[in-house]
Amino acid sequence: MTRILLAHDGDWPTLIAIPWLANRHGAEVVTVTLDLGQPVNLAEVREQALAAGAVRAHVIDAREGLAERVVLPALRAGAICLDEEDPLVRPLALPPIARHVAEVAAMEQASAIAHGSVTDRLSRLLASLTTTPILPSLAVVVTREEQERLASQAGVASAGDAASSSRKATLWGQPVLAVVGHGLPSRQAGGAVEAGRALTDRAVVVEIGFEKGVPIAVSGVAMAFLELIGSLDTILGGRGQGSGVSRQGAGSGWYAPAAVVLSRAFQALEPQCLSPRLLDLRRPLARAYVDFLYEGHWFLPEREAIDAFTTRALETFNGSVRFELSSGELRLTEVCPSARGGPGVGEETIDKVTR
Repeated sequence: MTRILLAHDGDWPTLIAIPWLANRHGAEVVTVTLDLGQPVNLAEVREQALAAGAVRAHVIDAREGLAERVVLPALRAGAICLDEEDPLVRPLALPPIARHVAEVAAMEQASAIAHGSVTDRLSRLLASLTTTPILPSLAVVVTREEQERLASQAGVASAGDAASSSRKATLWGQPVLAVVGHGLPSRQAGGAVEAGRALTDRAVVVEIGFEKGVPIAVSGVAMAFLELIGSLDTILGGRGQGSGVSRQGAGSGWYAPAAVVLSRAFQALEPQCLSPRLLDLRRPLARAYVDFLYEGHWFLPEREAIDAFTTRALETFNGSVRFELSSGELRLTEVCPSARGGPGVGEETIDKVTR
């Protein structure tokens, strides 16, 4: 009997694909689901996969790896919100997904890998990591009508677009189907956001400290990058910050408060710490970084070479950037380059993050 490893994010199309794959290929189906910070009960996702016929269902915590090994290098390379475009929420999620799927496929001795990605990006990433055959995307081979039929047979209710969007969220943000004006995306409707809106008239000061191009502190409090993202989301998320339209076009957007303020802070401090010639060198490399992400070429040596250049280039990138949030507007108020970026973080910590 063959064994198929299914990348399962908990949505109903990949859930009903479990019995479909088993019947079509006469195979055992093993699922792998990553915790990337999405607001989903992953224990429930695991139980649903087993109930649908999976022989095993792996759930892996990949939050720290996403933050420090993917998001942080992209931010330091200048790729985040390049030219005020989107913060790459979904493209940045795919490299850790591919890495863990490839690792579990090897561990499970899978005969093939299946996934439901609507682009070729994940297939390209997987192909650069494993020789295990990759099946055509379920989004292509299983029609919407067939999905509805399978869901009806299995007694699984199809989720709406909002639920599907939340399952593709990560700690870095969430893709959304539409953006309401210049404020919160439509998916944020609810009591918690209404409570947050009541705070928008209160002035809030946020200061971000950098050392060697690494964000290391918020308002003087040193913290790891994963914690720092959560802190900024908490401060800014309920106050109408961090949404926009992606480069995918009309009707496609994102919600990522921490990503927006970190990219703005980085871009404000960059010309204060780096020479004009170095800035000119970084610009095309940042563009190449974005292209690597969108084309599914993250694991190429060229991307690693950009990371090595970035580490050397940002050795003098130290200082802090201060914002004031008042009446729903985030204003840059102070940029302070310095020899050191913030308190409480030593060379050992910085070297660990930038390696």
